[in-house]
Amino acid sequence: MAEGAETTAQLLREIGCQVVEIVPTSGFPVVFGEWQAGQPYTLVIYAEYDVMPADEPAWKVKPFEAALVDEPGLGRVLMGRGARNQKGPLVSILNAVEALVALDGKPPVNLMFVFEGEEELGSRHLPEFVEKYADRLKRADAMLAPHTHMNRQGEGLLWAGSKGIIVMELEASGQKWGRGPVGADAHSCYKAFVDSPAWRLVQALATLVSPDGNRVLVDGFYDAVLAPSAQDDALLAAFQDRFNPDFLDMGITRHIEDVHGLELMRRFFYSPTLNINGLSGGYAGPGIKTLLPAAATAKLDLRYVPNQEASDLIAKLRGHLDRHGFPDVELRVLGQSDWSATPLTSPVVSAAMSAYRRMGREPQVWPRNPGSIPFWIFNRAPLNLPFASAGLGHAVRSHAPNEFIVVDGNAQVFGLAQFETSLAAILYEFAAASAHA
Repeated sequence: MAEGAETTAQLLREIGCQVVEIVPTSGFPVVFGEWQAGQPYTLVIYAEYDVMPADEPAWKVKPFEAALVDEPGLGRVLMGRGARNQKGPLVSILNAVEALVALDGKPPVNLMFVFEGEEELGSRHLPEFVEKYADRLKRADAMLAPHTHMNRQGEGLLWAGSKGIIVMELEASGQKWGRGPVGADAHSCYKAFVDSPAWRLVQALATLVSPDGNRVLVDGFYDAVLAPSAQDDALLAAFQDRFNPDFLDMGITRHIEDVHGLELMRRFFYSPTLNINGLSGGYAGPGIKTLLPAAATAKLDLRYVPNQEASDLIAKLRGHLDRHGFPDVELRVLGQSDWSATPLTSPVVSAAMSAYRRMGREPQVWPRNPGSIPFWIFNRAPLNLPFASAGLGHAVRSHAPNEFIVVDGNAQVFGLAQFETSLAAILYEFAAASAHA
């Protein structure tokens, strides 16, 4: 990680940044750079230099030795861990700035680069950096997160927000319950007269949602949800015929209640969710091992939306378990990232839309990324920066084997040069949009 931070800092020096600093935190450092161009407007560029592990056996190349590979229909692609998430976009924005400097002597806006090393760990210590550098960052007018937002059909997406997320564990144990095995698993024959913490966890989980698992039954869970406005619905309706959620999660053939079109999009962008990521307890290996587990655990994620608040939702979950007779079931919060939102009239959103159209692509403006990204750290006080995540490049398989970014492209999908051109266009358009705001 130290070498990665230094390599990232060197890239900033090479494009002409007058200030380059590796900023320590309680975790991995943040790499900060400034390109002061004497322009009236300033943009923060956010990206991450950390990546997910690459221990999957299905890699066709050595994941940390980027390789050019021919991908049918797309020509050459650059394959390796981080090609999409997010080293490819990070280097692409630097290439774009380097080209602008070579062309005009300076970029069209002042730039601050914030490249963190803990995004895949939940950006745990990024607030430390923001607090320390707040006076500098407050000089900025907006933030841009460059990314490969072109799908396989050649359509360009951009995000102006993100859902929040709470990651937690629920655990039922004999020790906390005062019933069942305590401290160690027991032989399953004792189930004849010994309670099961595993069944207790299952029944606690079942109280949280409707029988189909699709509606949260916690009192007040949906009270603060900000419903889509008429303007929001009009935005979604503009591209509902082109919206294709199948490219997000391949292999999904049915949707809840078979929803489609505008209703599917409302749920995707505006609905909170409660999901089980995994269940563990006792023995789940091959063959037979008959046990009565002393404890069982469920890992959950709760994605929430404006105007819900994490502390309120956690309190409501805890209160629900208590009221339903499960005060012994532990609720442990493992991580949390808040929601963020930017008005679609903001100059940075308008700039991205204009850049897409300038390159012949009508944008699909997503009111928020239905996943969770730490944009809230910049979008909330003390910075309150509007932001957009945008870029007309194509890359796939984040967090999976054989991750790649397209180099050549085809008639629909842009290659690397066009991706970098789109990022340069956003910088020009932001300068223009800010001047007319």
